[in-house]
Amino acid sequence: MLRVLAERKQEGVNRAKVELIDAGENVLISVSHTVDRPDWPDEPATVIRFRDGKAVEMRQFKSREEALAAAASQS
Repeated sequence: MLRVLAERKQEGVNRAKVELIDAGENVLISVSHTVDRPDWPDEPATVIRFRDGKAVEMRQFKSREEALAAAASQS
């Protein structure tokens, strides 16, 4: 997780507004509303699943809607 975040920062994605969504028990969605990066998707989103207080899975999606649908289908 830290490696991916470091890569995104190097790519200039550190300038983003982040929206966090409680998507159910042990599931969090992080939506990045990028600033000054027209080459990036409007709102890439990551579904993060937790078990025993630790992140165990991260899946990235092109949009908030795709992430919400994925989180709902795997509940």
